[in-house]
This record gives sequence, structure tokens and C-alpha cells, in this order.
Amino acid sequence: MTFSFTQRVSGRRIGGKCVAQTEKNRDKSACLRTVTAGLLTFTGHSGTNKVAFEGRISTAKKLRPGATRL
Repeated sequence: MTFSFTQRVSGRRIGGKCVAQTEKNRDKSACLRTVTAGLLTFTGHSGTNKVAFEGRISTAKKLRPGATRL
């Protein structure tokens, strides 16, 4: 099974799409875009599966505080 964590981050509207802000598009209108913050993959088994989660999606990356969707 794979858990995908997504977050809403600010961006800029270009051609009807919300893209990451760059130096060139910083004056365009603001928008919110959804990005994948990370993935966790586990081998599951039949029945109930339990996963302990403390905000880390790898040994080096911890999810930043704020709204995150699973």
C-alpha cells in the first residue's frame, strides 16, 4: 500500500494553470496548487494494518507543519 501526502502551496496563474512562482512570473495573479509532499510505501496483509506515523516520510524529510492530506 502507498500513502501519498499532498499539500496546497502558493503559485502564480499562467495561461489558465497554477504553476510554481519564479522571478519572471512573480507579478502574475496568485493561486493555490496541490503538490505531492511525499510517499510512504508499505507491504500490507489481509486484515487490519496499523502504521505509526510521527510526521516523517523518510529519515531525512519531515513534513512541514500545516494542512497535509493523505
